[in-house]
Amino acid sequence: MSRSTPSLSRNHPKSYDYLLKFLLVGDSDVGKQEILSGLDDGSQESPFCGSSGVAYKTTTILLDGKRIKLQLWFSSGQGRFSTIIRSYSRGAQGIILVYDITNKWSFDGIDRWLTEVEE
Repeated sequence: MSRSTPSLSRNHPKSYDYLLKFLLVGDSDVGKQEILSGLDDGSQESPFCGSSGVAYKTTTILLDGKRIKLQLWFSSGQGRFSTIIRSYSRGAQGIILVYDITNKWSFDGIDRWLTEVEE
């Protein structure tokens, strides 16, 4: 007779109250990676960044006494909101449009990104 293994979720309560997932989208070289690098507070990095071109970083913040696990996702070097990003966007609570303030073309591209996101 075999015994079933108890679920890990019953043994380990969640370390957060809410999970929020956001996507960073914008042209190449506008600073999406730098935004993720700025989370230098013990956050965890995506284990698959190099192979798929998609990366995320996770950190937990405290807001109004609630622990919020924040996931920031982005695609490096993508010229458009590709099929890969569409699949990762499922379940996202929001999209953050990123542009380089020193590059007018990247700012002008925000309308293009809005169109891609809305499709």
